[in-house]
This record gives sequence, structure tokens and C-alpha cells, in this order.
Amino acid sequence: FYPLEIQDDPYIPPIVLTEITQGGEHLPLEDTLENISDITFQWPNNFFEFEYAAISYIRPEKNQYAYMLEGYDSDWVMAGTRRSGRYTNLPGGDYTLHIKGSNHDGVWNESGTKIRVRILPPLWERTWFQIGMALLVFSGVVAGYRLRVNQIHNRNIELEQMVKQRTHEVERRRLVGEGLREIMILLNSNRSLSESLDFIVSRATHLTSADRAIIYRSNSENQAEIIASYNRNPTSENDSTAVQESLTSIVTPHIQFAQPVVLPSLSQRHTGAGQLHGMEVSQYNALLCVPINVSGDIFGGLALFYINERSFSNEDTEQCMLFADQAALAIGNAHLRERVQQMAVIGERNRLARDLHDAVTQTLFSASLIAEALPSLYETDPIDGRE
Repeated sequence: FYPLEIQDDPYIPPIVLTEITQGGEHLPLEDTLENISDITFQWPNNFFEFEYAAISYIRPEKNQYAYMLEGYDSDWVMAGTRRSGRYTNLPGGDYTLHIKGSNHDGVWNESGTKIRVRILPPLWERTWFQIGMALLVFSGVVAGYRLRVNQIHNRNIELEQMVKQRTHEVERRRLVGEGLREIMILLNSNRSLSESLDFIVSRATHLTSADRAIIYRSNSENQAEIIASYNRNPTSENDSTAVQESLTSIVTPHIQFAQPVVLPSLSQRHTGAGQLHGMEVSQYNALLCVPINVSGDIFGGLALFYINERSFSNEDTEQCMLFADQAALAIGNAHLRERVQQMAVIGERNRLARDLHDAVTQTLFSASLIAEALPSLYETDPIDGRE
């Protein structure tokens, strides 16, 4: 007998996926593992383990295995005789897990088995979220840009307003300086006191934007007597009596203490029936008054009236005091001129008295000499003496 020649089994074993777990725990599958063609994981559970086997009972310990996660692995992972694998920290996306194996002779089942694996990425990795975030960032950048542009625009407007305000202040100070210079020139001239005071209240009205300026003096009864007035609206000059009464009741008690009187809103002092100490509230609604100090005594005050309510700064008060000082200088110069004139009259009277005294003395002296000479002349020549 010739021995029969036994050939190796050309059988190529099929590959089956026996188990899929996550962290060692079985997944709650809706169907058996053999009938599932795809499986889905969601972040942060983006990992899984799997086991597989080749259905071959001839020397199964010689079977070889390899697997590859298409879309993640660049080549096959040669597992040898190991029948398990795992993937961790997978990025979001769609993958295909391929598993192949060989029999004990090294014949590979290239078709193997496969299953689709889908990893749902976290919220911030999803396309719609990234598009939304991109739009949000873009909107934020645009809004920030517009906000910055608006801020720069508003800042430029503020700077322009500040420049205009500073320019206006400089111009106003220049005009005030020129006005004071004109007043000084007038005071050094031979103008009368009434002309000087009228010029001062006129310049004070225009340079302080007042509606009316008044210079008054306090008499012995502590009442205000208007001695100079200038009104932008000449038709309202007929209210001088009411204004004078108002100055007497409102301003004079404070001016006596050499303190400025600042009333941004006269309506707050309303006393009823539309009258404010004799002055209609609807006419003047703000008042600034400073004392006029002449030679250490309070002569009266300079009052500025405004139709509209307004606030007064320290600079406004100081400017008003400058005009009050000019008025005090004019009044002081007028007093000096009066004294000079009085002294001139007294000097002339003294000169005339001296001249008269000298003439009378000389006449009396001459009469006394004649009286002394007549007796001797009579005794010498009686006839001549009678004659």
C-alpha cells in the first residue's frame, strides 16, 4: 500500500466581532452584535474596546489577527495572536473598523469583517456651533469696531467742544481785559461820575452776558438807590422801582457783610401771587451781586440780572468783582475830585481873606499915621491945619 498524502486544510476562517465594551462595561445594544453594522459614541465617551475571533478549530492558537480604524489609522495594526484592541480619545467623525485574520498556515481572510463607528464630537467641535461662534465673534468684532469708532467720534466731538469752550473762554477773557482797559482809560479822563458808571454797567452787561446791570448805593436807612443802570431791553426800564425794592429786600442785608449774593434761581424765593419782593419772577430768574467797597466802607453793590436761570462759577463772581472794583475806583476818584474842589475853594477863600486882611490893616495903619501927624501940623500952622 502506498500511504495517502494528507494536504493542509485550505479553509480560510471567517472573522467575527465578539464583543464591544466601553470602560469594561457592555454597551446597551438594541440588537445582537452580529446584526449591528454601525455604532455611535458621544463625547466624552469617545473610546471603546473590542474583541474578535477567527472561526477556525485547526490549531486556533496559530491564528493571526490585524485591525485598522479607517479614518484614524494610517496602516494595519498587527495584533498577532491577540484577539482584542482598543481606541481612546477619538476625534469626532465617521470611521470604519476593519478586522482580518489568518488560519494556522498564514492564509489571510482579506475581506474580514467591518463595522462603522461614529464619534459625535463635543458641542464646540460641531460645524453649526463653530459657524455660530464664528458669526458671533465676527459680530462682536464688528460691534467692537463700531463701538470704538463711535467712542473716537464722541471723543473728537468732546475735544472739539472743549476747544470751542476754551476758545470762547479765551475770547471772553480777552474782551473782559479790553473792557477793563477801556474803563481805565475812561477813569483817567475828565468824565463825570455818572458817565463813568453808565459806561461800566454797559460793559459789564455785554461782557458777562447779563440782561441788566445796576450799580446802587445804600443810604442811611439801608435802602438801595439806583445810580446807574443798563438794560438790553430798554422797554422794561419802567420796572426800576420794583428792582430797587427787590435789591433792598434781597441783596442789601447780605452786601453789608461784604459777601457776594449768588441766586441761580430766583423762582425758589417765590413769595406768592407771581411777585418776588416787588419783582416779577417771569422777568428775571437769576441774580449775581457783589459789594462795592470804597475806602474800606461798603458803598453799595453791582447787580447782574438774568432772564433765564443759570449757574454761576467762581470765575463769574470774580469777573463781576473786577467791574465792581472799577466802579469803586470811579466813585473814589469822584470823591477825591470833590475834595480837591472843596480844598481849592477853601484855599481861594483863605487867599481872599488874607488879601482883605492885609488891605484893612494897611488902611488902618495909614489912618493911624495921619491921626498922629494932624496935631503937630495944627500947632505949627493953625490955618493950614484948618484947611
